[in-house]
Amino acid sequence: MFKIITMETKEAFAKWLERQYIEWLQEKGEIASQKEFAEYIGIEPMNLSNYLNAKRKMPDPDSTLKIAEKLGPEAYDVLGLARPDLQLKELTSVWHKLDRETQDKLLKIALNELQDEKD
Repeated sequence: MFKIITMETKEAFAKWLERQYIEWLQEKGEIASQKEFAEYIGIEPMNLSNYLNAKRKMPDPDSTLKIAEKLGPEAYDVLGLARPDLQLKELTSVWHKLDRETQDKLLKIALNELQDEKD
């Protein structure tokens, strides 16, 4: 689904990210640059600068995940995005390692649960 990011959302994200930067500096207990903060959260320094100035479209899914992993899942909330389901992500990451019979069993269990909820 396509999500339109408003200027209000960009500004809210910029403020949230700035607070995260300040908290990181306080925890670190020493002066550090925005470049170092960008490296810490795993994004390009120029992107961080643009996000902080609300000048750029919002982070792509990969960057959002990196930010959320370092700074907390609130990143999704501020951006107006649904938080990813970590169990689903884990299942998806191992799905290809399961044999076909196990995949079929898991799918059957899930479908049966949904049917039970309808009944």
